Amino acid sequence: MRRIISISVRSEAVRTYRRHIDGTWSDADSGACFDDLEPYSSALYARIAAGGRSETKKAIAAANRAFPAWAAISPGEKAALFHRAADIVGQRRTDIAEILARETGNTMRKNPHQ
Repeated sequence: MRRIISISVRSEAVRTYRRHIDGTWSDADSGACFDDLEPYSSALYARIAAGGRSETKKAIAAANRAFPAWAAISPGEKAALFHRAADIVGQRRTDIAEILARETGNTMRKNPHQ
């Protein structure tokens, strides 16, 4: 039996992803990036800012500074924030499914439910 595999992912330029630490988007301090290859075709899909010790320390320090304010937020307010985040993810569902398809080699037909 012959099996036909189709991938319905639009071709785009290589994406670049930066780090978000302490409210700021930035490249890796070293300037290094990881290449993200599509497993199906081995094509370069994205470059991701490589995090190292310096970025880890910055992220931990930012989290420690942010924690008191987060801890002071009521459970109801936190729930509202999580629901808003879920709404945003829902609005971007197709984009997220496409990214997952390209990163994992799955088809778009399968990914919308992941």
